[in-house]
Amino acid sequence: MKITNNQKGQSLIEVIAALAIVILVITALAVVVTLSIANAKFSQNQVLASKYSQEVMEKLRSYRDQYTWEEFTENCDGGYLPALSGPWTRTITCTVIDVDIRKVVVKVGWTDAKGRVHESRLETNFTNWKE
Repeated sequence: MKITNNQKGQSLIEVIAALAIVILVITALAVVVTLSIANAKFSQNQVLASKYSQEVMEKLRSYRDQYTWEEFTENCDGGYLPALSGPWTRTITCTVIDVDIRKVVVKVGWTDAKGRVHESRLETNFTNWKE
């Protein structure tokens, strides 16, 4: 009785299994890298949007301090500010709370590669502190 050791089929199965594992690992790494890049871009845009919002608040504060309360109230919407370039949008809403108080909301937004809209929102009350 002769015993043959036929392992040719088993080798092919091992190669296919190893190849499947390698493909799975490479796919997982590609997904992780893609998500990391998207999250980094989102974080970068969020920081920029916050920075742009804060700059607007500082310019409005400077305008309030430099001019009369009436002039500030008339130009509270920031119409004199230059437009943002690139994917950025900005809205400034001025609401009368009291004779000497204006609530200002600044929103700076952008649209990501998937078409989703994001924004940074700052809100403060400006008062007529000079009088």
